[in-house]
Amino acid sequence: MTHVTGGAWTTVAASWRATTGFAIGGAIFGLMLGSAAAVKGIPPGQTIVAGGAMYAGAAQLAAVSQWALPIPFLALALSTAMVSSRNVLMGVTMSPIFRPLPWYWRLLGIFLLVDAAWAITMKERQRPDIALYYFASTGLMYATWIVGISVGVALPDLFDRVTLEALSFGGVIFLSLIVAMLSRNRVGPRLPWIGAACTSALLAPEIGTSWGLVASVGVGAVIAVVAGRRHG
Repeated sequence: MTHVTGGAWTTVAASWRATTGFAIGGAIFGLMLGSAAAVKGIPPGQTIVAGGAMYAGAAQLAAVSQWALPIPFLALALSTAMVSSRNVLMGVTMSPIFRPLPWYWRLLGIFLLVDAAWAITMKERQRPDIALYYFASTGLMYATWIVGISVGVALPDLFDRVTLEALSFGGVIFLSLIVAMLSRNRVGPRLPWIGAACTSALLAPEIGTSWGLVASVGVGAVIAVVAGRRHG
């Protein structure tokens, strides 16, 4: 992956075509974050740096919705961990793609893992050049995310408080969307996600939406690991 040949550029172009619609959505999501952070009084430079360093849209929106002085560090840590917990399950299902890569590419791949790039990649996972396909997809998503945040910080108060609070439940929304995609298209192993969805539906009314999400991701990850070993 250190040199992109003509054939590799064809792969990159195909990945970008599949990702463009999602990338536009990512830019809008970044716009929301930048605008919300500006309302909270977070300096624009800090918002852009944080967006680039964390690359966790739903988690960052959850954090911004709770931003106050003094900063509630424990609440912020718990909320972002809960919203981002679904990435554990996505990472497990991506492990066959990451495993053959050098350690530094694996770390970068994990850092850049987002819902849309995961879905696009898993749909094409039989490609021999799937790693390059994934990095092209998530790289485009990352670039448009940063652009969106950069524009959003200049547009404070673009979204009202109710909208911001609703967006803080992005982890639950994304889990639901992933399950919906799996029911229509073969974009990845279904069993872990079905197990996660069932767990969330059963436990969320008893222990709350956020903890239900954490439990569902744990169950899904265990199923994915067990299933992977059986097929391995």
